[in-house]
Amino acid sequence: MIICHFDGSYDPITGTATYGAIIKRDRRSLVRLRGRDQGLFSCNVSEYLGFIAVLRYLLDQDLHREPIRVIGDSQLVIFQMFGRMRIKRGRYAPFAQEAKSLLTKFPAISGEWIPRHLNAKADSLTRDLPAVPSRHLWRRRQHLRRRQLADTPVSRIPLVRSKLHERS
Repeated sequence: MIICHFDGSYDPITGTATYGAIIKRDRRSLVRLRGRDQGLFSCNVSEYLGFIAVLRYLLDQDLHREPIRVIGDSQLVIFQMFGRMRIKRGRYAPFAQEAKSLLTKFPAISGEWIPRHLNAKADSLTRDLPAVPSRHLWRRRQHLRRRQLADTPVSRIPLVRSKLHERS
């Protein structure tokens, strides 16, 4: 049996979605998948990116005919893909439809939801990827700094003294 753990993570400041997956066969690790993408994503989209990466790998390696169990900490992905929830509207919907179409090529696949702390190895693959710098990141940071200064009372703004204006 092939066991696949997947996870996704999203950083809203940089707009970076990362995913990671561990695929094992007979308790031996076959591969660790990881990747990232940047755009208008969400946490759910990043989870779907991890799930889709697992399905594509299994199809590419011609392992889709074997019994497979996919394990993840996203209730949305697991429950939508294995029939407990329907796919609604949202940023994740196109990714869910793509995953659903890939899933039809697997005759013996099942899904299992687990709590986040039991999915730590797949989660660690999403965490140690460096963020992709966004061209809008600098503007976003400047905007946040201006807002923070605008919301700060004058009495709390630190006084900066210049040596040019000090008297001896």
